Amino acid sequence: MDRIFDDAKDKNVRATYIYGKASDTKAYSDSKCTVQMKTSELREIFKKGGVVNIGSKLYTPLSYSEAAKVGSVVIVDPKSGEATTAVLTSLAAVADAE
Repeated sequence: MDRIFDDAKDKNVRATYIYGKASDTKAYSDSKCTVQMKTSELREIFKKGGVVNIGSKLYTPLSYSEAAKVGSVVIVDPKSGEATTAVLTSLAAVADAE
């Protein structure tokens, strides 16, 4: 059985925010959306139950994937006023420097 362990830096931390803007599809590490997350950061936050914060809305990421060393998470945004319609949105990190 594989396990995901908390690190000492995780003591008393319930979750970490993944910030996003409605105007782009980047994952940010700060609330002002000025610093794009690295793939390694996004992967760790997803594994430990991160929360996506876009404006005043909070989302639980559904999945994590990597393509060409760039990580991304997918969220579901229910379409306002339409009970059976939702939009899948992906937020992407930037590849880690090698």
